[in-house]
Amino acid sequence: MRAIVMILALFAFAHTSQAQECDSVLKDGAFSTNQYVNNSYSRVVLAARMAKMTDQEAKQSYDSGGSAVIYGVPVTSHFNSDDFHHWQEQVQSSLDVDTILQNQTSILQTSGDAGILAAWQTCISTHGGLSGHLEPSGDQLVTYIVKFYPYPTSPGFDPAITTEPAISGGHIVGGAPYLVVGQHLGRLIDHSVTIERNVANGPVYIAINTTAGSIHAYLPKAIKIPTITPKPHFQMGVCYGQGGVDSVALWGPNGKDCGGIHVWGSYSSPVSVEEICRCAGHGDKLKDLALWGPKDGDCGGMHNKWGTYSDDCRPVATTRICSCVGRGGVNEVVAWGPEGVRCWNLPNDDWGTFNADCTGSN
Repeated sequence: MRAIVMILALFAFAHTSQAQECDSVLKDGAFSTNQYVNNSYSRVVLAARMAKMTDQEAKQSYDSGGSAVIYGVPVTSHFNSDDFHHWQEQVQSSLDVDTILQNQTSILQTSGDAGILAAWQTCISTHGGLSGHLEPSGDQLVTYIVKFYPYPTSPGFDPAITTEPAISGGHIVGGAPYLVVGQHLGRLIDHSVTIERNVANGPVYIAINTTAGSIHAYLPKAIKIPTITPKPHFQMGVCYGQGGVDSVALWGPNGKDCGGIHVWGSYSSPVSVEEICRCAGHGDKLKDLALWGPKDGDCGGMHNKWGTYSDDCRPVATTRICSCVGRGGVNEVVAWGPEGVRCWNLPNDDWGTFNADCTGSN
């Protein structure tokens, strides 16, 4: 008997990699289209995936050229890390993220993009294996559908149930004979079992063991995925001056000429800034002048020397960023700061104010 069990286990294991290949078709392809935006269960899986990512991973995986917004989070290379982490905490407190990720295949079968589901169907029909998923039927009932696709190398194989099904979140109220120990699943036959949830719209999990291996399915609870409103931010780039401001970090709108001088390059390496603040310059050329940059950043890029940008902070949500042209030791060097503030914060009005090329909030 032990030898028979071992043979059956090896038989099931031999087809595991093929089943995983088909799972990848479903999981990797599910978000290659925009269908998930209007699909509740695909959105739950997407939320679970994002809840486990670093902000950098999310930016790389879901960068949509600045157009996609998922749950209020702009899924681009520019979304704010603090907003994203707050959103992750909300998702993790609302959903069983680990269980969702362990059951992505079954959840995505419940309702996914038609083209991707067709590709998955073709794959599993070709390779063979077990398929099972849960479908909601109102607030209280759930239908579990299990099916065996024959293996091309063993077309006559007919798997049988080997243990009682493990169920949490509900109990079987219809179709129980399909899952009794010893029951054969047949080939290409949909077996439907009705499960009543313990709690209306609550999550349900089921797992069965067969001579073709084990299969499990999960239906998440029906909830509204939390959304947040990202704080307004402004993309600022940095560059390093030359001449009288040699090696001093200057901040301005990403892509603009560094200090307004083309040969110095451009502001690059952008960061999302919610507040800009002032700090005091040092040295012969910058004494009595002020520099503006991202809140708490190193003043002038001088780490542990000039302090940080921390004075007179202005939220970009209500502040326009404008330029002005310096004189004296910073002659013809363009600086950027809050609209209407004195240029380079010179104590008098000889240099005017930041009032040119304004950008940002109105």
